[in-house]
Amino acid sequence: SGNNTYSRQQADYFRQQLKLIHTESELINFPEKDIFPNYRDFYSKLYFSFQPKVGLRLTTGLNFHCRCLVLHDVQPWMKEQLLVHLSRSLYSFAPHLRLEWTPGLYYYRYGERKIPLYSKWPTFRLDYERGLHTKNFQSGYERYEADVQYAHRLYALRTLFFRIGCGFFLNKSKQSFIDYDLFRDENILSDWADEMSGRFYLLGNHWYNESPYYVKTSIAYESPMLLFSRLPGLTRYIEKERIYLNFVTLRSLSAYCELGYGIATP
Repeated sequence: SGNNTYSRQQADYFRQQLKLIHTESELINFPEKDIFPNYRDFYSKLYFSFQPKVGLRLTTGLNFHCRCLVLHDVQPWMKEQLLVHLSRSLYSFAPHLRLEWTPGLYYYRYGERKIPLYSKWPTFRLDYERGLHTKNFQSGYERYEADVQYAHRLYALRTLFFRIGCGFFLNKSKQSFIDYDLFRDENILSDWADEMSGRFYLLGNHWYNESPYYVKTSIAYESPMLLFSRLPGLTRYIEKERIYLNFVTLRSLSAYCELGYGIATP
């Protein structure tokens, strides 16, 4: 029953069609910033990852989405208008390509495998996806995303994490949905075992579908001895503590900041 999304582009188109059919007096009770009816997203993703050398990873894949219009709890008059102007089901098919590079990456050997350890340089990622607009697949678009993330090791197991990223949706068709990959990747580093940093806990999910672009920055400080770990009786339960600051710029939100605190336990 979850995994619902909506398209800002479709919502604007639907409101324009309503204004062409009805007079302003008839739409006076129609909320301008209503929660637009969602599409339930059923998807399948296939990825192939290749590492030609340590620190360089190339990932290719295919993304398939089937989005079905959710008409529960929709007023009858609005349901009729939705079915006139919007498709009940939408399909999308998109080839995907991602390049990830960490210069100067140290590693150790485990049998025939090379296990990465750390690098003094940041990790760079580029992500590209193109939705095919055909007779059967209605969502045509081009998605570009890039980010840089870096972990600066300090003394006594303390670490500073930095991440900056941006994304754009171009050449969108009328039926396309904005769906970012790197923006939704909530961890600053992919090998973290939790989601304490780099995530917007208080920002509603619908904002992610509002903007054809974003610019995001995350900063986190991690330490085994920060606040609560210094209290007697809690040292054995608190392994690390973090303070993080996230910032994002979207079309509908010119600036949004979030400051948070988190703990990691054994």
